[in-house]
Amino acid sequence: MTDARMRYVRSQKVVVRRVAGETILVPFGVASTDLVTRTAEFFVLNASAEQLWESLATASDRTTLARNLMDAYAVSAERAEADVDAFVHSLLEIGAIEPSESRD
Repeated sequence: MTDARMRYVRSQKVVVRRVAGETILVPFGVASTDLVTRTAEFFVLNASAEQLWESLATASDRTTLARNLMDAYAVSAERAEADVDAFVHSLLEIGAIEPSESRD
């Protein structure tokens, strides 16, 4: 579980593109795990992840992100919080988001 008060914002270490109606994140500056083909990994966001991504244009905390999901998809608080936790964990892992320096 992530700290509910921690605020997150999009990282500048990811390229975002809209391709064929889907939002794709491509982290850069990450060494390829496949030394033979040097393939890069990219991540396609589903609709709820796209909505969370848009919310991270400005620093947002876990509670705000979960509330946005609850409003947009009429899901329970528990479900929204679990989804936000998974989203934040995944995007922190690939460097697509980072803790915000702002304290406002």
